[in-house]
Amino acid sequence: MTPGAQAHRVSYAVDGKVLVHRVDLDLPAGGLLAVVGPNGAGKSTLCAILAGDLVPTEGHVEACGFDVLRTKPHALARLRSMLNQHTPVRFPFTVREVVMMGRHPHIRRWRSPSESDYALADQAMENTQVLHLADRIYPTLSGGEQRRVSLARVLAQNTPVVLLDEPTNALDIAHQQLVMALCRRLADEGRAVLAVLHDLNLAGAYADRVLVMAEGRVCEVGAPDEVLRPELLSEVFKQSVMVVPHPETGRPVVLPSFAGSNQGCGLSPIRGYR
Repeated sequence: MTPGAQAHRVSYAVDGKVLVHRVDLDLPAGGLLAVVGPNGAGKSTLCAILAGDLVPTEGHVEACGFDVLRTKPHALARLRSMLNQHTPVRFPFTVREVVMMGRHPHIRRWRSPSESDYALADQAMENTQVLHLADRIYPTLSGGEQRRVSLARVLAQNTPVVLLDEPTNALDIAHQQLVMALCRRLADEGRAVLAVLHDLNLAGAYADRVLVMAEGRVCEVGAPDEVLRPELLSEVFKQSVMVVPHPETGRPVVLPSFAGSNQGCGLSPIRGYR
C-alpha cells in the first residue's frame, strides 16, 4: 500500500467556471499540510476532490495507491476520512451515535460494534473533550461542540489519510489549539493529514508545509517560514501584512499592517447612518 495521497493535475469546473486548475499535490504519510487562501480560492473544492466526493473534470486522485473514484465507497472509507466544512445532523442522534458512525466502515455487514469499536469511539471523544456529552442529543449542542463531535467521528474512523476542511471553525482559542495539536499528533503517528485553515498563524504554528491557493491555483507550497512571506500573503489576500517570529517558537506569526492599510479603502458609507 502506498502511504499518503496524491492529486495529479486535477481541475474542477462548474458551468464553465474553473474552481480548481491543474493542481498537483503530494500528501505524504507523517506530514501535516495546511491549505490556506482567501475565500473562493478553491480550498474546500480541492479537499472534496481529494476525498472522492467531487469528480474532477481533469486529472485523478489516489489514496494509499488506490484511485479514489475506482474504489468502492466502503473500502475508500477505510483509507481516508473527511471532515466537511458543514456537518448537518437533524435527526436526534446522541453524540455517541454520531461518533460511532466513524466505525461503520470497519464493521462487517450484519455485525454489531465490538467492544474495541466502542473503546475507539470513547477515546476519540476524550481526545476532543466531548466524552461528557456522549448522551446529549447532537442538534442541541453549540456550534463549537458539534464541530468537536464531528472531529471525534473522523478520529474514530481511524484512517491513514485524514482530510479536514476548516477543523477549527466555530472553536474558541483553547479548542483551536486542542484540535491543531490533535492534527499534529495524527501526523506524528504516521498519517497523512491535510487541514484547510483560515487562520494563518495556526498554519504557521503546526504545519510541516503550507500550500497557498488563489483563484483555484496553487501559488506556492513549502515550509511555513518559506511560504508565509509578507509579499506573497499581501498579494494573495489583498491586505498588507507583516510576518514576525513567534517569541517562543520562532515560527512565523502573521499580523495585519495598518501602515498604508486597506482598512476602509473603497467602502461606501453605510446607508442611513449620520
